[in-house]
Order: sequence, then C-alpha cells, then structure tokens
Amino acid sequence: MPRRRHHHQQSVAAITDSVSLAAADMGAIIGPAAVASSGKARRVRRAVHRRCSPEQSSPTPPPRRAPGRPPAPSCGPGASPKTQAIGARNRTPLRGSDHRTSSSARPLADGRSPSFASEPILAGLGEPNSLAHGGKAKSCQRRVRGKLAADPNVWAARHHCSAGDRNIGHLQTNSANRVVAPQYACNNEDIDESSAKGLRSAESYAKANEMLIRVKVLGTKKTFWRLSDKATRISRKLALILRSHHAVGKYLTAPLQVSNVWIGSSGYVKLRDVSFTNNHFSIERVRDDYKHLSKVLQALIRISGGDTTKLPPDYKEFLTLLRGDTLTMKDEFLIVNNSALLPMKNRTEVFLMLYDRIVTSLGREPPGRAKKKRILSKLPYKNNWLETAVANKQINQWVVKKIQYKRTPLDLLRLNRNVRSHLHRYNDDDIEEILYCEWPELLMVMVKMLHVEGELEGTDIQNKFG
Repeated sequence: MPRRRHHHQQSVAAITDSVSLAAADMGAIIGPAAVASSGKARRVRRAVHRRCSPEQSSPTPPPRRAPGRPPAPSCGPGASPKTQAIGARNRTPLRGSDHRTSSSARPLADGRSPSFASEPILAGLGEPNSLAHGGKAKSCQRRVRGKLAADPNVWAARHHCSAGDRNIGHLQTNSANRVVAPQYACNNEDIDESSAKGLRSAESYAKANEMLIRVKVLGTKKTFWRLSDKATRISRKLALILRSHHAVGKYLTAPLQVSNVWIGSSGYVKLRDVSFTNNHFSIERVRDDYKHLSKVLQALIRISGGDTTKLPPDYKEFLTLLRGDTLTMKDEFLIVNNSALLPMKNRTEVFLMLYDRIVTSLGREPPGRAKKKRILSKLPYKNNWLETAVANKQINQWVVKKIQYKRTPLDLLRLNRNVRSHLHRYNDDDIEEILYCEWPELLMVMVKMLHVEGELEGTDIQNKFG
C-alpha cells in the first residue's frame, strides 16, 4: 500500500475513533436515544471522510503548488503547523467548570467517567461556532441568567438597587435568604444643588396650589376644611427626608426655611442650600429639626391662602407631635406614617387593615385583649357618634334595623367597617370623604394607640401612602 494512502487511512481511523468516543460520551450523558435520533455521529463521520479521504472526488480543483512539492495533508502528522495548532486546540479539554460535566453524569460503559475532551472536534466540524467560543459563551450566559433568577441578591446587585432609593421605605421581604433594606436610609438625592429644571420654589408652588381646601359634607349642609392630597404628600416627604438623615446620626446645621424647599409639579420635594452634620448629634437636635419643619408647613399653608386656625383636627395633632418636647426616636415612625398624611383614596384600606389588627388579631390572646381594651377606651365620639351617623343621609343608609348598633366604641368601628366594606352599595364614590369629615379623629386615634401599644410597626401602614 502506498505510504501516503496508508498515512491517510491512519489519520481517518484516529479521528473516527475520537468522534466515536465523543459520541459515546454524549450518549452517556444525554442518552443513547437522543444521539441516535439526531444522527450527529453519522454526519460527523461523513464530514471527516470527505475532509481527509484522498480518494474523495471534489468539484473544486486542488490548490496549485510548486513543482516537485507534495501536497500538505489537511490532517494528521503531515499537516501544516497552522492546521496542527488548530487541531491541538480543538483536542484540548475545556478549562473551568462546564454545566455538562457535572458529578451527576452517568459513567460510560467501560467504567470511564464522561469526558468532553473530544467534543470540540464535533463542534468544530459540525457547527460554525466551536464550543470553545460561541457554545461556551452561551452556556455561561445561561448560568448567569439562572443565578440572577435564583438569587435575589445577585438581581439587586445587577440592577443597582440602593437601600435608601428615594426613601420609598418598603423594600421588605419575608424571605430568610434576602437582605432586607432599611426602611428609611440617608439619601443625598433629596438635597438638590443642580438647576431648577422641573422644580420651583415652595413659595411659588404654594401661591399657585391651594393646600387647605374647603369641601361640602355630602348628606348634610355642613362644610369641612381639609388638606389637599398634594399638601399631605409634601408634608410627609419633608418628614421622610429628616428621618432618613436622623437614622444615620445626622441633623440640619441650620434651621429649615421655606426658601430651602423646592417642589415639583407632581408634589415631589427636594431641599436646596442645606447641609447635615453628625457633630454632637442628640435627640434635642432631632426635636429642633421637626419644630422647624412644623413652622415651614404652617408658613406654606398661609402662603397658599389657608387659615391655620381652620386646620382639620388630625393635622393639628400632627403639627403638635412635631413640636413636642418629649419626642423620641421611636416616635419618628409615627410622624412619617401619620394618618393625617394619608391620601384620601387610601384611607379605606388603612382603616380596614387597622380594624382587623385591633378587633381580630389583638383579641386572640390575653395580652392582646388587654391592648384591645385600652385602644377602644381611647376612641373618640363615644357619646354622639350614632346620632352623627343618623343625621347624615348618606351614612344613615347603612344604619338599618337588621343591624343593631349600640353606642359603644366597638360598634363605631363596626359601622365604619360595614360602610367601607360596601363602598359602592349606594353608588356614592365620596363616602370615604364623608366618613373623614364626620369623624376626622377616629383613624388618627387608632394609629396613635397602636403606636403606643407597640403594634403599629407590625402593620403595613408605611406602604399605604403611594
């Protein structure tokens, strides 16, 4: 047999053995049936024979070579250095871990562990992109996407989540594997030293937007003064900014002024020309910040044309809390989650949540029943709430003979619960505002007493201000 033919037959046999080994390895891991059905091994063998067999006829003429110089084989020991380098690279096992070479892979029939040392030859011959390049990159991407889906911390890191982003205060979870961000962390984005684009001074905003509005109490001939939803949002946002800095031991270096407050069209707030420091931080510094905040809020209401003597009772109580000389760090939770700052549309949900907390949850165990009794004893309107309900034509629709209400604090809660549980029974979309105007202190006392009893932070009230 001529030496060249013998050499090519040896090369074909060697590569065919490598292909067979790779196909066997693949079959051991993904199953023989899948390999057989795909016909991968047969296609590769044909590709090898077409590439390495000298007898194969080709429509393409062979490349020209110098006279007397033998043709360079495309594979085997006689191949060019470049071709040998490519072949060596394809035969080199992949470095690092690969999701297909796991410890759970089944051993081969001859006892060897599955190996993909020959698999790059399959990929190099049968696919445009070799496993060492495109395939490995794709498998890496799949592993990364899997990690992102399975690990919330990796997801949070990829999306650059910040513990104090915009003081949203509700990045919480019940999962034991997740990092729980603090509710109110210091956020320097609340201090704006850039251009006034999208912002206007608080004085200019107050002149253009009425903060204390007068509404008609439906079902009666009375009127009632209440804060607009934008006014309560501004109040809460300013309190959140202060609390976020207090949480890290910082306070304002100078009293807060109206000129320091800048407001956007939708009611978001930033401070300008202010600075915070941690030098000599104390509870007295915290109290001073809130006292100055109280003055700023009243000044904005007056600038908007409002009369501070006509403020609703719950907002008056809120301002009194800000000015308190006995304010503690724990009371800051009550400040930023005060019922006076709730949007009107969210008051129904908050009432039902707190009703369930007081009447149902606290009534199950003796310690809770004692708290429930103390809360009920502090509720307002003990003597005249039923007369108020009957006098209002809208509320009186729920005071029917089938349900007997007694003049007790618990029945006051029951009536408010029944009305709020069937808001659209009488096609009245303003019933929540009616309830607020008739009993403005009810929800306020519920929130305050739950705070006093140490139960408010166990509710979800901090997420009801959006």
